[in-house]
Amino acid sequence: PFGEFLGVLVRPLICSLAMMAVLVGLQMVIPPAIPPVVMLGLLAVGGVMVYTIAVWFTSPEQIREIWALVEARA
Repeated sequence: PFGEFLGVLVRPLICSLAMMAVLVGLQMVIPPAIPPVVMLGLLAVGGVMVYTIAVWFTSPEQIREIWALVEARA
C-alpha cells in the first residue's frame, strides 16, 4: 500500500522538480530591474508551460483526457 502511494507521487514530483529548475533559471536570466508584478507574471506563465510539458512527457494520457473535456465543452 505505501509503495503504491509513493508510486503515485513520482510523476508529480518529477514535473515539479523540472518546473523548479526552469523557474530558478528564469530568475537568474530576467534582469532585476524588472517590476515585481512583471516578474511574477513571467514566472507564472513559465511555470505553467513547463509543468504542462512535463506532464505531457510523463503521462500524456492525462493531457489527452483534459483536452477531450475542453473540446467537449466548446
